[in-house]
Amino acid sequence: LNLIIMYRKSAVLLSLLSVVALAAAAFDPASYTGGSKTLNVNYKVYWRTDSSNIYLALDSASTGWFGFAIGESGSGSMPGADFVTVQFDNGVASVVDRWNDQFGLPKVDCSQDWTLVNFERANGRSIAEIRRPLNTSDTQDRPIVAGPTRILYAWGDSQTPSYHGDNRGLDAIEFVSSGYVLPPLPSDGVYADFLMPNVSVPTSETTYACKSFPLPSDRPYHAVSVQALVQPATSVPYVHHFIAYLCKYENTNGNYPKIYENTVGTCSSPIGVSTSGCSMVLYVWASGVGELRMPPEAGYPIGPNTNYLVLEVHYNNPSGTMGIVDNSGVRVMYTPTIRANEAATLVMGDPLTQFSPLAAAQSNLHTEASCTSTCTSNWPHDINVIGSFLHMHQHGKRMWTSHWRAGQRLPDINRVDFYSYHLQQLTDLIGNDFSQSDMHAMTLGLSHSLSRYKL
Repeated sequence: LNLIIMYRKSAVLLSLLSVVALAAAAFDPASYTGGSKTLNVNYKVYWRTDSSNIYLALDSASTGWFGFAIGESGSGSMPGADFVTVQFDNGVASVVDRWNDQFGLPKVDCSQDWTLVNFERANGRSIAEIRRPLNTSDTQDRPIVAGPTRILYAWGDSQTPSYHGDNRGLDAIEFVSSGYVLPPLPSDGVYADFLMPNVSVPTSETTYACKSFPLPSDRPYHAVSVQALVQPATSVPYVHHFIAYLCKYENTNGNYPKIYENTVGTCSSPIGVSTSGCSMVLYVWASGVGELRMPPEAGYPIGPNTNYLVLEVHYNNPSGTMGIVDNSGVRVMYTPTIRANEAATLVMGDPLTQFSPLAAAQSNLHTEASCTSTCTSNWPHDINVIGSFLHMHQHGKRMWTSHWRAGQRLPDINRVDFYSYHLQQLTDLIGNDFSQSDMHAMTLGLSHSLSRYKL
């Protein structure tokens, strides 16, 4: 499989920068009918679109340059982002179309597609009104498409772009509506929190800790919403990721619900451990992941056969900081109203960390794990896909899940070309389907800095 890099590395400026003098017509916020969002006390954005263009008003408290970027949908990281910067030369404002494939000052695009329509500075604010085609057909630009768009923003005191320090942020805006409405929660839903009980974060760099919790088991239920509770704020930097598993308590050796019922202990993943009693992954959280909300026709089964939840938390404390106490976990909503379909999670890749690491002096490694039609033909029926989550610890470069049917490659199920551990997300895929004859391949690329890795 070929890796696709979205940006050219050549940098020849093909058109003049868009420039406007400071004197301009007054900014009218009411003209931005798409909406507005306060990203930070120092930064606000207004927008509207038509059939061809996007129009933005960037409102910054900066006395110098400020920038805005469209990020890769799967990460939102600075590498892979499509930038526009507002900068100055002797009091004259201009906008520069930029791109980046690494951390650092974004490079100037070969084609300048942003136009500065208006600029004004008043009451301690700088407002730049700009426009660009929704799709420039420029490989150094990202098209504006329907659905939530990852955005980045930054500002500084100098007249031209320089290192922003802490003057930056990340967010998401739906510039073009997808028409998707978050499924409603059931009126008979009940919330339950499953939290690590005042765990003292170990001073070792890497610790995997497990705790089990009883689920309601008097009758069948469906779990319909799961969200992370990472708390308190002081523990956030030390919670690398966590996984919630659905399990069954059995009075046998090796049963995770039994082992970790009354204590928090170090552990390995219950996936692949035949005696663990854990049948599936319910939820995975890492930085950037939001709520898992099920469509109204499906839910994860809990009850007599899945009567325990096991929470596995990866604590990361490379500096050996002492005195950190964690109470992170998940909030689950479940309903006694059984839905038409049961949900489950298919895990692909290397959950047990058995792929070969990079050899010494090796710059890249291409690895695949496949679920072939030999496997999928055993399914009793086709399945509907509602979400995908790509995770490579802190060392991967890019990752995707491809989809094949009758020898033909279909659009990738999920893909990230500029993976960032700090910017991960659960991708909504409602409307996709897998056939019994399909094949799925998860491919990942590991970075040159890797000597070992763990998913």
